[in-house]
Amino acid sequence: MGDAMVITPKQLVTIDDNGDLILRVGADEGSRDDWNEVKEYKVDSATLRRTSAVFRAMLFGPWTEASKPTAGSEQWTIELPEDNPDWFIILMGIAHACFKLVPRPEDWTKTSVNGLVVLADKYDMLHLLGPFAPSMARTIGHSPKRRVDDESFLILQTSWELGCEQEFARGLKNIILFTSLNKEGSNPNQLIYRCSTHGTPHINLAEFLEPEILEQITKERLRVIKQLVKFINDEYGRCCESCVISSWKTRFKCSQAVKDGLEQVIKKTTCRPFLPIEVEAIHCSAKGFYQSSIRDLKRIQVPASHRKTCSQVTAKRFEALWADIKTSYRWEPSVLLTQEQREWMKKRRERIGY
Repeated sequence: MGDAMVITPKQLVTIDDNGDLILRVGADEGSRDDWNEVKEYKVDSATLRRTSAVFRAMLFGPWTEASKPTAGSEQWTIELPEDNPDWFIILMGIAHACFKLVPRPEDWTKTSVNGLVVLADKYDMLHLLGPFAPSMARTIGHSPKRRVDDESFLILQTSWELGCEQEFARGLKNIILFTSLNKEGSNPNQLIYRCSTHGTPHINLAEFLEPEILEQITKERLRVIKQLVKFINDEYGRCCESCVISSWKTRFKCSQAVKDGLEQVIKKTTCRPFLPIEVEAIHCSAKGFYQSSIRDLKRIQVPASHRKTCSQVTAKRFEALWADIKTSYRWEPSVLLTQEQREWMKKRRERIGY
């Protein structure tokens, strides 16, 4: 017999002293979310009718929830088991102008911003977030981490809902650079990323992102990897043109050393000990391909008199290429995002009012 869900006693929070409706929020056993707590909020039905088309239909339309008790009967109560009570109280605080329930700008977190935005969108209340949108956008924009993790998806989802083009493009860039192909699965073209914050070895992007965004990730990932692959192929063709020693024997040693080093790169990243590299053979992420390659390029051993030229020039060029890729203008929203995406996000900003 499995463990039963433990539900704490219901807690009544009065948001409107003159409220005529109790919203019982949280603790749906079928929910994938982590909360296991039920809270009750006393609110004003007229306020919800004015601020939310969803609540207007729910409370005063043909829905079952609209059955308001008659005088002398029990309290008008609606169950909302799928919603997180922590985010819901913030939304109700905004709707009822009870701002002591709303976090201060410095107290927002990416998780709270995401939870509130998703909830407001669900109940068609995004227009209420206008005064808070700038501080929320700053919260999702501050991310010291460069590695892709769960926060990247929070940033991507939240910036999309808020219409923040710059942050959406930044989150999309991070995912593009860290996305791999699932060479071990039944679908070799399945986009995945390695997640260091979970017990699971990888996450399937198709479970989180829309098809058009997956198509963008696939296209941009290939573009970046093609640049890296072209560099390796070109260097292999030239091998040691930077060698400044005239002795052909020494030049041959340098050339062979560079070839060996480049071939080592390919063996590790594609399991194929020959060149030129085919882009389709690269299953790892662009970031993973770069990191593995630069390590091997820096280990190339050439004659002592060439260590400041032949052994370093190839690696330095590769580092410079990666730096150019990361700072490329192509990551700007005007280039990375489609016109349809930018138009949608513009309408989103207009709807919210910022």
